[in-house]
Amino acid sequence: MPAGFADLRIDARWTVPMHGRDRVLEDHSLFVRDGRIEALVPRTEADRRPRPPTVVERPNHVLLPGLIDTAARTPLALLRGLHPRPSAVDPTGVDAGVALAIAQMLTAGVTCFADRSAYPDAVAHAAIALGMRAVIGAPIAERTTAPGSSLAADLGAALARHDEYKDHPSITTAFAPAPLGDLTDAALERLKVLADELDTTVVVDWPSSPAEIADSLARHGRRPIERLQRLGLLNRSLRAVHLATLEPAELRAAGESAIAATVCPSAGLRRGAGLPPIAALRAAGLRLALGSDGGASDGDFDLWRELRLCALVASGAAPPLGAWEVLAMATRDAAEALGIDAHVGTLETGKWADLCCVEALGPAVPSAVGLVEQLVFCGGRDIVRDVWIAGRPAIFRSQPTRFDWTQIRERASQAAQRLKAGG
Repeated sequence: MPAGFADLRIDARWTVPMHGRDRVLEDHSLFVRDGRIEALVPRTEADRRPRPPTVVERPNHVLLPGLIDTAARTPLALLRGLHPRPSAVDPTGVDAGVALAIAQMLTAGVTCFADRSAYPDAVAHAAIALGMRAVIGAPIAERTTAPGSSLAADLGAALARHDEYKDHPSITTAFAPAPLGDLTDAALERLKVLADELDTTVVVDWPSSPAEIADSLARHGRRPIERLQRLGLLNRSLRAVHLATLEPAELRAAGESAIAATVCPSAGLRRGAGLPPIAALRAAGLRLALGSDGGASDGDFDLWRELRLCALVASGAAPPLGAWEVLAMATRDAAEALGIDAHVGTLETGKWADLCCVEALGPAVPSAVGLVEQLVFCGGRDIVRDVWIAGRPAIFRSQPTRFDWTQIRERASQAAQRLKAGG
């Protein structure tokens, strides 16, 4: 991007651009023009450039790429705390649940999320209204309906949605098929053809329990990974959420295919599945990303908690993962897993200025390695001070700029009460 008159300059004590391991820049300035990063330069050089209309000084803060939650079912935020828990969200309450989830993510420094819920249009509209970046998974099921099969209807709706958002600056589409065991080989073959034609990703909740494996063998004659490999879906376009125990040969096949895996530590514990085998997945060559699965697991979409859990698990593994690799799972590697790494995930010239600024932790001036370790092991939504998406503030000095917390909570409370009364 040629030098010009920037709109915004951010002076931070430390900057973690996430495109080089353990690379921490001290006393640098980031320039933003038309929503994209124009330059990241030392302060001395920044002072020789034209001064933008807005200059933000953060003398004791860390600037880094906005966090990316690669697994969310945002409408389910409405179900948190309800007991007994309803089986689904009332369509009239979807907007309130999605708005609540997005507000929670923004306050935690999340600038992009991937949703795979049953209400893709509502999620996309809410994300646009609140200025959030999102990857919207189109639900694909195969069941008999009055006029025919839902598969044709779902694929048609997915294609229309892709066309609607193909040039949108903040919305990307993907395919989110139903449980693999419920889809025939023919349906998955049709899905692969479309995914290849549109060059989009396919996200699946991985069937890894003994019951799911047995069901796959009984209905399709193969284990899930064997089916996907035979059908040509085991490739870089596939992202598996909750990928857990695999046979050694399956793990090798997954690694050789370089599929992406989204790990959700809190959700795994909540579901009784335990912690994900992060080190083994990475050692096999899988591309790892992080997700909260907040709405599905009664969580609050706090990706910092997932970072900490992931780091604690990985630090005792063999080979261990360092704090930088874990932070990359929520920034650079997350963007790659979603297929949007050309636009976000690192602080590089030309990418969208999706940024998170947090207050530095501890009284001591940390080293480069120490700073990233502090963020991963001690960070939380309480240290988030600013969030920008495409250069526009969403959180500024810890205060939201695009939504009213009182209003969002009230709408969500009313919708939850209706659900409780209906249950």
